[in-house]
Order: sequence, then structure tokens, then C-alpha cells
Amino acid sequence: MTVRLEVCHSCREKAVVALLDCGPQPVGHRFLTSAGQEEGLFPLVVSQCRACGLIQLSHPAPVDEIRPRFDWISYNEPDAHLDALVEALSKLPGLLRESHVGAVVVGGDKTIECFQQRGFANIWRIDLQRDLDVCEPNSGTETLQARLTPEAAARITHEQGLFDLLVVRHMVEHAHEARSFLAAIQQMLKPGGYAIFEVPDCSRAFDACDYSILWEEHVFYFMPFTFRHCLETAGFQVLDLQQPTYSLVALTRKESVQAQKLHADILKTEIDRMQHFSESLPRIRKATQECVSSLHTENGPVAFFGAGHMACTYINLLELHQELDCVVDDHPQKRGLLMPGSHLPIIGSDSLAERGVKVCLSALSPESEAKVIRNNPHFTAAGGKFLSIFAGRPNFMPIRSCA
Repeated sequence: MTVRLEVCHSCREKAVVALLDCGPQPVGHRFLTSAGQEEGLFPLVVSQCRACGLIQLSHPAPVDEIRPRFDWISYNEPDAHLDALVEALSKLPGLLRESHVGAVVVGGDKTIECFQQRGFANIWRIDLQRDLDVCEPNSGTETLQARLTPEAAARITHEQGLFDLLVVRHMVEHAHEARSFLAAIQQMLKPGGYAIFEVPDCSRAFDACDYSILWEEHVFYFMPFTFRHCLETAGFQVLDLQQPTYSLVALTRKESVQAQKLHADILKTEIDRMQHFSESLPRIRKATQECVSSLHTENGPVAFFGAGHMACTYINLLELHQELDCVVDDHPQKRGLLMPGSHLPIIGSDSLAERGVKVCLSALSPESEAKVIRNNPHFTAAGGKFLSIFAGRPNFMPIRSCA
């Protein structure tokens, strides 16, 4: 059988092989008002470059389709490490309090605030409308990554000047054309200028075959070695690579560097990791369905807590719509809507008792889960329990043969 090869979005080698076709999937934040509402579906195909090992989506959904339809959609990126990160950056050689510092971030990112607290005053943060002429409502990361081209970067630096340091958090994994996006960042830096990049660390999720990691908005799924190689391929010298919880953080410099090919053993590890991930879906889907069905038999209706994109992916890829009763979320705007794909109703936690729910599955972090438990004392006092979908957690749901 002939294997069709595509061009890698990072290294540009024609070596990308499709390994996991998840079929047509909905956009994770495109909630429905009724079951009969028309729903856009887009291919979700997970591929891997056999030259650089980078896992990526083939033919990601168009930007206009993943731009939120609701003005209340927001995302919270992990930031517990941010204060320590900025403290370390503020001590970089050649970086002074009057240095020109920029942030390519969206949403409630605290980067600028942390720099200001340390006396940096010459600070710029990208503005979608001012800097990129974005006028579409509800635009965010999906639009920024598409509009920040080398041409746009030239216009920005014409107005703002070149930067001594750019902070680029949770952007590269969204970039449909990584080389173009990273070239834009390069163009905005002074010679020898620093850039700090942060992306999700996907190692643990892929090792554990955690399919909730997949998201139509994330084009790339980085491991430490593939992240470093991606940045070096784009011409950045990687000075340091750290792994705070949930993230990969690379300190880089604008230097002329030649990216080295991944060592054969490292490349094999990455290929084996993806192979295991792609081949395990049918087995884990079956085991998870049996687990949730058993929980339903023993406890009554089972719910999923949190109507985010991880829940959407998990429910749809593992085909749990028949085993679950509802999805629970206390966001006032989500109540009464239906989940994309599964069409499960979204209810508030105050409705758990009347639906007879005793078990809630959770894709929350330990910190968020603890907060939810504290906020729902009546549920737990009545014998209700939260079970995590993440292997390794003390309250991991009892799935058999999931290793």
C-alpha cells in the first residue's frame, strides 16, 4: 500500500504520515441551542513527521470556523510558574529596566503585569485591532496566529521598533504555518534579542493515551525534543528548556543556528510513542465505555463535570454519549445549551441531586477539582464522587486494561 506523504508544517520535509483519523468532529466551543441545530463538522486527522518526529494535525479546521461564536468563551492557561519565570528573565545578560519588552499573548495573560512589577516600563503587548487590523468579533489566538505574518511584523516594528525580549505564550501550538509565524517573531527581535516560548507539554498525555489532549485549535503537539527542534529549525538558538507543570518553556536567542537532525534513538522514541497512541484508541474506547456503563449500573446516572474542549473531545472520541446522562458546568452562559457532537445537556451543579447523579467524571486539574469539591459539599455529603479521567490520579476512574 502506498503511504501518502505531506509536507511538515515545521521542518518542511515531505515526510508527514497520517496515523489517527478521528473522523469528522465538531468545534469544541460551538455549543448548540437545540438538537436539530445545524452543526459544522471538520476532519480531525493526527499525523506525524517521520523526519523530525513532530505530531501535528493534517488540514486543520479553517480559522473562520474555529473563531468563537459566543463572546463569553475564554481560556485559562497555567500561570503558577509565571512570576518565577519573569524574575529569571529580568536577570538575563543585557536586559535592562529600559529594555524594549513585548508580549505576543491573548486573554488574561499576566506577563506584562509581572514585568511592570519589576520596574520595566518600555513594554508593548500585541493588540489584535491596532497591530493586526482584526475587526472580526470574538477573535483570539486562532486569528492572531494567522495574521502575525512577517509582513505584519514589519509594520509593527516600523511603529514600535525592534524588541530586546519577546514573550510568546501558548501561540506556537496554534500556528497553522509555524515557519511563517516564527519568522515573524524573528523579524521583531533585535540581533541577539531574546524570545521566550511556552507551549503545552504533551508527553504525559500521549504516553498515557489521553485522547482529551486533542483539540482542533492545537495544530502541534510538542514533546521536549520536538519543541527544541522546531525552534532551532526556525533559526532560534535554544539557551534553556524547562518543564514546569503542564508546559514546556524555551528561552531562545535570535542567532544564526543550524538545526541538528534528531538522534535516531530519539526519533524512534517519538515514532513509537505516536504509534502506540494511534493504535490504542479502539481498545481504550471499549474499556472506557465498559467502565462508564458499569458505573451507571452500580450508581445510577453518570455526569461529566466541565463543558470545556477536553470534555468535548473525550466524550466524542470515546463515544460516551449513550453512557453519560449530562455535562455539568456552573458557567451561567453554558447552562441549558447542548454539548457539540454528543448533544448532551449542560446543567448546573445544583441540578445533580434532582437528576439522581452520584458519579461525576472530571477532566479538571487537581487544583480545580479540589475547588469544585469544596463548592459542592451537598453532592459529596450525599455520597456523590468525582472520578478523574487521568491515569495516575488517586481518584482515577476504574478502567480495566487501559495500560
